[in-house]
Amino acid sequence: MRIGIGCDHGGYEMKEELKKRLTGGGHAVTDKGIYSVSEVDYPDVAAEVAE
Repeated sequence: MRIGIGCDHGGYEMKEELKKRLTGGGHAVTDKGIYSVSEVDYPDVAAEVAE
């Protein structure tokens, strides 16, 4: 299954763990951000995931 994910700075560590589990289960994961704990507005990332 193809799955798109993203988060804001508060969920970064959880997203990274989820990404590992999903790819380990054979899913194709597209990560639309963020890629560090830098602060970001979640609606910007959510729009990218929804695309």
